[in-house]
Amino acid sequence: MKKKIIISILAVLFIILVSVGYRIYSFYSLYKELENLPDSDYQGRIFAKNKDDNFPDYLIQFMVDDDLKRKLFKLEDLLPKKDNIFDRETVSKLLTATEAEFSSQTVDNFKQVVPIIKNKMKETKNSVLASFRDSENYPYSPEFSTIKHSVKYWSIMSRILEHRKESEASLLLSQAILYLIKDYQTIYIDSCSMGNRLSCLDFIDDACNSIMIWASRLKPQCAELSKEVAKDILDFVDNDYPLSNYVENEQLMADELVDFLINKGHGIFINVRKSSSYKEMVDFCYKKPMSFLDKPIYEVKKELEKYSEQHDKMLNTDIPEYVFCYLLSPVKGMVMLWGGLGTHNFAKAKESCEVSLAKMEMAAIALAINSFVCEKKEYPKSMDELSEWFGKELPKNRITNEPYELDFKGTHVLSNNSIKDNEFYFDFSTK
Repeated sequence: MKKKIIISILAVLFIILVSVGYRIYSFYSLYKELENLPDSDYQGRIFAKNKDDNFPDYLIQFMVDDDLKRKLFKLEDLLPKKDNIFDRETVSKLLTATEAEFSSQTVDNFKQVVPIIKNKMKETKNSVLASFRDSENYPYSPEFSTIKHSVKYWSIMSRILEHRKESEASLLLSQAILYLIKDYQTIYIDSCSMGNRLSCLDFIDDACNSIMIWASRLKPQCAELSKEVAKDILDFVDNDYPLSNYVENEQLMADELVDFLINKGHGIFINVRKSSSYKEMVDFCYKKPMSFLDKPIYEVKKELEKYSEQHDKMLNTDIPEYVFCYLLSPVKGMVMLWGGLGTHNFAKAKESCEVSLAKMEMAAIALAINSFVCEKKEYPKSMDELSEWFGKELPKNRITNEPYELDFKGTHVLSNNSIKDNEFYFDFSTK
């Protein structure tokens, strides 16, 4: 009797071990499949390898190479940040370090950007976001690291050009960053993903920092140019594409990837696709955000906070918990893993994108103020006066829907305290 009990227990344990072992093996094989996706070329090609050869033609002469990247590693930490963009000591260190790494001829070559960007400013802004359904018709994207280092490089050169009194080239090189970002988010195969959009927000910060520094010193010789660039930046903002487009693309990508993995022999995704938990995840992650993503942020603040809290509670789980749930219930565990690792918190994405657009608007207003003062020899008394002179109503604070504050008695003449830890300001005290 005891022998039968022991054999039964061992048999049950063996079955459990085999089952757990198979699930661990299945999980590992799936992990390796996902890890190798950059080498895959399934329909849509969204995970295909990128190529630097596709850097925008009109800017490719300013693209960094591997040698420049090595030099930039020494300089990136010296770039002015939010808290020291007007600090003279920071600028002095940057100038000294840059002169040691780059020749005068290298800096002067960037003056060629002037006619290029002036011509681009005459073109109608493209507001069409790539669709995942049509992504196979788009060219491969440049390497993200090349975009990143080019932006840092241009930001540094913009500062050097301004220091050398090449004000026109300095401003238009900063504007070139915004054109590069716009292209990267519009004309390439990766542009239809929210991840691509979010990854570019720091680059917009770099461009806006450079423009705000440029605008902090009056430049009468560039008064008309600064006004034109201000209008061009606001055109970028006005033609920004709806975030809901990204949600549609992200859901299409998720569905396409599920089908791809099914075809690769991962049969668990057949049950995942049919499960109620997958439908609930899709409804929550992709359909619910549609109700607030394209509305002004000040109108949906409570909805954003509620959704973000629910998203974190529902999907932000540690990897061991995902694995444990997968071992107990493979379908449910895979849905949790899929939702937690493969979807964006679109509420947080909305906030980040709005902050970025607000910074662009503030950079445009800073340029408008600079141009106004150069022409009128006095500061505007209000945003209404500035708007009337500008020929177009300047935007309100898109976070609060309140007019921006002008304070020419203190050091901060244009501030946006509503952007949490991302307060941005325009300082004329360094002129």
